[in-house]
Amino acid sequence: MEALWPGSAYPSLLHSLMDTTNLHSELEVVLRAGTHQLVFIDDGGAGHHTMDPDILVQDHLSFTAVIVPACSFIPLNDAFVSWLSEVQKDAPSVTELHATALINPKRGQPWRDVKDVDVRAGHLRRAADVFLPHVETVIHAHIGKEQYESLLASHAEQVDGLYDHVKKDLTKHKHGLELVTLQAVAKHVQKRGVPSVVFEDEGRYRVKNKDECTVKFMFDPVVPMWRGAVVYQPSHAWPGLQVADMLAVAFAREYVTAQRVRIGKHPLPFDRVCKRIREQVAEKKVFAFDA
Repeated sequence: MEALWPGSAYPSLLHSLMDTTNLHSELEVVLRAGTHQLVFIDDGGAGHHTMDPDILVQDHLSFTAVIVPACSFIPLNDAFVSWLSEVQKDAPSVTELHATALINPKRGQPWRDVKDVDVRAGHLRRAADVFLPHVETVIHAHIGKEQYESLLASHAEQVDGLYDHVKKDLTKHKHGLELVTLQAVAKHVQKRGVPSVVFEDEGRYRVKNKDECTVKFMFDPVVPMWRGAVVYQPSHAWPGLQVADMLAVAFAREYVTAQRVRIGKHPLPFDRVCKRIREQVAEKKVFAFDA
């Protein structure tokens, strides 16, 4: 397999990313020397972002990991630059793909002045068309809060035997689903034995002080990942994180659309686009609970 940034290839891009994301020298060495794929993880929920509260039955949550091989990393970044140049003709202040902002452009978000929902939906459809060909595998976990709480209750004895810090995470719907997703990623990477770096949106994790390492979940040492952990980085600097966000929202949207149809409403433009996105990655998808 081709290593990421072999030799001196694309030094300006690497230095740009290093400056933007504050990656330190150890990670730079790993990226240069032999990383064969990057894994990007983000979440998306149903909730108030995508549906009316009066038809929200459960607080559904979606976690998605996208695996981008080394040979696709530069093309993905190039595709992002091209997409952004098109988007900024309609919304000049947009700097990243954030699916919920496209769907629900409230509170001064950069899409607020683009009133035509078909235009916004078109930009999301275009993002899927140019980004998804560079994604090799999609690992997905999706469950409603009520279902999750029922699942925990039915496995109370097994949960009680876990480490305290794991039990603490599992008691929270979002943390529990995140842990399931990360374990599925670790299993997938271990099975393939491919050196990898795993990134998650740093908006979900705040470092308490400047000396604290920006990692939260640690994997088994035999898993071929950098430090055996997750690296937290800003989504605006990594298009792969934005693709993970897009897919997480598209998967969660399936539940939203089903609820809308049940009460006699017609699918909306974003319902149709999200269905199309799900179809585009159907053959690449791995369900986290079965990984």
